[in-house]
Amino acid sequence: MNGIDKITARVIAEAEAEAEALQSEAKQKADYIMSYADARAAELTESIVERGRGEAGRLSSLAVSSAETDARKAMLSMKQELLSEAFELALKKLRSLDGDKYVSLLASLAAGARETGR
Repeated sequence: MNGIDKITARVIAEAEAEAEALQSEAKQKADYIMSYADARAAELTESIVERGRGEAGRLSSLAVSSAETDARKAMLSMKQELLSEAFELALKKLRSLDGDKYVSLLASLAAGARETGR
């Protein structure tokens, strides 16, 4: 090999070594970036999941509270309806009493009121 070939071979060898070193450094940086990105993605995922759980719990509590309120309203409505029916039935029975029974009932109520003061 003559002098130019030796110089050329040495330049090529140095360029290849430098290219290999740059490639190795780039791979290390890429690995670091990927590792960081994976860790950050895991943190964000966990944060989103936790917020989702919190929101689900809040919505669940609201749904339960709303259902309980609706149940109380339905129960109150039913009680009001039953009381209304009871008063209607009592009024109907009072109106159907003949004169003697009606007077007897009023006398009994007046006597009971005298004892209790009501």
